[in-house]
Amino acid sequence: MFRNMKTTLYISVLFVFVLIFNMACKSKKNIAEENNIIEIKDEAVSGISKTTASALVYKTRKDYSQFVPVIMNDAKTEIISYPDPTDVYYKGALAFPTVLAKGYLLDNRGISPNVAFLNYTYQEYSKLKGSPAMGTLINKIMDKNPLLELWNCGLRTNFKNEVEEINVLINNNFADCKQVFVEPITNDLPKD
Repeated sequence: MFRNMKTTLYISVLFVFVLIFNMACKSKKNIAEENNIIEIKDEAVSGISKTTASALVYKTRKDYSQFVPVIMNDAKTEIISYPDPTDVYYKGALAFPTVLAKGYLLDNRGISPNVAFLNYTYQEYSKLKGSPAMGTLINKIMDKNPLLELWNCGLRTNFKNEVEEINVLINNNFADCKQVFVEPITNDLPKD
């Protein structure tokens, strides 16, 4: 009987370990997807050998280029990803998006279709002593639906002259880019 209990306990512990391991792997994938990080192996879209950011090109309904983005859940009721004040830099400078042709911007911070913008400029946010409380962040959201368009133009490492080459893609109607989001067109007509 003691041996049966020991075997059952062993199997239970092993099951819990496998369950936790699977959950951890899924969490890593979701975090990578939310931050637009693609893991590549042998030129495939998934794998584990190398990580790099995508060239995300977007247009917003207003100019939010000076403001810090956060990522919300699909229902846009919770912030699921936000930067630490020390994380609002890209290549040693504040991570303002890069201005492109036709009013488009190249993301340098990490956005997704669920992006929202805070009423903190990059300068203000970078000077904070620590991350604001979640309630403060929620109250600082200026726009939960700022995007008009979002395009994935491939891996940033594929570009030699990023701005020039992405402008060519834009001028060619986003040839070779994948449309990630476009604002739905509504036919809201006034009622009689």
